[in-house]
This record gives sequence, C-alpha cells and structure tokens, in this order.
Amino acid sequence: MPTSRQPPRLLLLLAALAALYLLVAVWQTASEPKQWDLGVYRGAARVVADRGDPYEPSQLSAQIDQGSAHLSFVYPPHVASALGAARRAADAIGLPRAEPLAEGIRVDATFFGFLALKLAAAAVLLWIWSALPLASDAGITRAQRLAVLLLVAVAGFHETLLRDLYAGNISVFEQLALWLGFAALLAGAPVVAALSIAAAALVKGPLAVFLPLVLLPPGPGAGSATPPWGRRSLAAALGALCAVALPLLGAATTTLDARGWRTRLAALDERGSSNPSTLSLARDLLGEPLPGGPPSGWPLAVWMVLAAVVAAVSARQLVQRWRVRGRPCLRLEDVLLLTCAASLVLPRFKNYSFLMLVPAATWALLRLGGASRWGLLLLLTVALWEYQALLAATVLWLLLLRAPTEDGHGAPQRAPQSANVASRPVS
Repeated sequence: MPTSRQPPRLLLLLAALAALYLLVAVWQTASEPKQWDLGVYRGAARVVADRGDPYEPSQLSAQIDQGSAHLSFVYPPHVASALGAARRAADAIGLPRAEPLAEGIRVDATFFGFLALKLAAAAVLLWIWSALPLASDAGITRAQRLAVLLLVAVAGFHETLLRDLYAGNISVFEQLALWLGFAALLAGAPVVAALSIAAAALVKGPLAVFLPLVLLPPGPGAGSATPPWGRRSLAAALGALCAVALPLLGAATTTLDARGWRTRLAALDERGSSNPSTLSLARDLLGEPLPGGPPSGWPLAVWMVLAAVVAAVSARQLVQRWRVRGRPCLRLEDVLLLTCAASLVLPRFKNYSFLMLVPAATWALLRLGGASRWGLLLLLTVALWEYQALLAATVLWLLLLRAPTEDGHGAPQRAPQSANVASRPVS
C-alpha cells in the first residue's frame, strides 16, 4: 500500500490565500488596467482588415493603444488572417471600431469579455487537472487536488496564471486545448486528442511536438480500452493535417507579407525576464547583450547540446518504462515528464507558458514528504531569480525521471536504473 500523502493543513490554507490573491489580481487587471496583449490582437485585426501588414511596426503602432505600443505581433500569418476576417465580419454587421488611445489601455466590453473568457478557461483547465490521478493516495479528494493546483497556478512559477491574466495573452486557451488533448489520450480517445493538440499547435506551432503521442495507447490502469492501431494512426494523420496543412493553406492564400514574421521567428527566443527559457539563459550567461536578435554561435551551441541531452534522456526513460510495462503506452507520469522536457527544450518559453507545468508540480507536491515538499514549494513560489521557474522545471523533470512505472498487469515495478519517489517520503 502506498504511504499516505494527505496534503497538510498549511498547504490547504496557502491554497485558500492563493484564491483570495487571485481575486485581488482580477480586480487589479480590470482597474489599473492591464491586458496589453489584447490591445495587440485588436490592433493587428484592424491592420489586416484594412489590407495592411501587422508585422510592420509603424502600421501596428498606429492601430493599438499606447499601453501596448511597446509590443509586436508575433503570431503566424494564418492567425493574422483569422483576426482580420473577424474584424471585417464585425464591420459588416455594424460593430464600431474603438479608436486607439493616446494613453493607457482601453477598457470596454471587449476588455471585460476577454477577461471573463480567460477566467472561465482557467477554471475549466483546473477542473480537468483535478480529475487526473496526481496523488498516490486514493484518499486525497478532488477538492484537495484542486486546492493544490490553484496554489501552484497562482503562486508558482513566478505567478504563471497571473502573468497570463495581466498580459491578456491567449496562452490559457492554448493550454486548455493541449490538456483536453492529453486527457483524451489517457482516456483512450485519440481523435479528440489529435484535434485538441492540433488546435493548440495552430496558434503555437511548437506544441505540435506532442502530436506523435496520439499513436500511443493509454497505459495499464488508465481505466479505458485500448483504441486499435488503425484508429490511432488515423487520428495522428488528422491532427497533422490540421496542424500543418491548414497553416500552409493559409500562407498560400493570404496577401500578407510574412517576411516580418520570419525575421522575428529567426530570433528563436525573446530576451528579458518574460521569457526565462534555456536559450535565453545561455545567452545571458555567455554575455550576449540585449536586445535580442538571432543568437550567436556559442549560446546557440550550448542550448542545442542541452536540448539534445534532455530529449535523449527523456526518450531513454520512456523506453525503459515501456520495457517494464511490456509495450509502448502512455501514462500520466509520461505526459508530465514530456511537458517538463518541453519547457527545457523550447527556445521561446514565456513566463505564462509555465502554466503547462502546474500538474507536474502538483504531482510532486502531493507525493513528496517532509522537507522535500516544503523545499519544492519554496522553490516554486518564492522568486529570487528571474530564471527560477526554469530551475523549478528542471527539478520537476529530474523527479519525474525517477517516477515509478508498472508492468503490463498493473503490478508496481521499478524501472531499470530509476528510483521510486512515490513509495516513500523524500527528504
């Protein structure tokens, strides 16, 4: 029997305080006001609707509020075309355009509607996460899991959920689509999983790295039947079609000049505290000056080596688990491992992108014991370094490398050369 991992009362009390902090953050977002990325989306939609180029700084700045003027539009052309089509449809039915403000950010029905949608998406995302078997003790209730998830989302990784709310970014919608896909995978629904992951990848292309997971059946103990290989293959092909073919079709039919987007894409990362990625850390440590632009040789080489090591070690651990289970398959611990690996590999990983790691952090907090649990909580919530979220992601990746596995009959086993962190407290 697994050792009890009931969350201590202090952890639940901190979760209650995090809920109050979230309410204060929502009030601040509306009253100060924030959501500067929303201003960029609205401005880009107006530029494209008027047959302009949203990647040209002078054209974009003329159409956005002054509070968003320091930002640029970095989404691919098919996203820009969709925004322009939405603005033209709004014009066709007579919805007025809001003129850009000379100071601050406009607060109107769109502002509050977008904020409400983001809060609803975050609530659904937390609910999906709370249904996952994140705790080793079956006695931990869904409400307790939800409380710890909320604590990590609000206070962890440099307040990753609040960064998303403040910025007015669409990251929470991307994460909702991605985790709907992961949940569908673990439930044995590959078609739903492929479409959900592809929807996230349509907006943020690197998320397409998770599409091959559709080929894997759910592992032992997942509580669902194994979909046949043909169905999984069809689902993967459908997801690839949506994530790759649709953007290509959009690029072929759009009148936008995508050279500005390709120039920004060539920079790989974004410098500054809002993008604590491995590549940015390498550029900072090796003294590459700000602002960004394409990385030079040494930082790029260091990042490529680190990314290759993370990918190779993660792949090796998955293969070891499959040998113990008797077949390639996917369990929750595998998904959590791969999300942590992605955060260490992707060159552009913003502070609100760490929302993807909230389930992994909750998994660790509910399984560790004693000083290890509280040390991890401090690492997650007490920000002393701009790359601390990246450090926390690395610690979670290492913990998940040591996660237990099971054989094909569901009997607990220890993977070769790995230690069991769920069977006893780690201090």
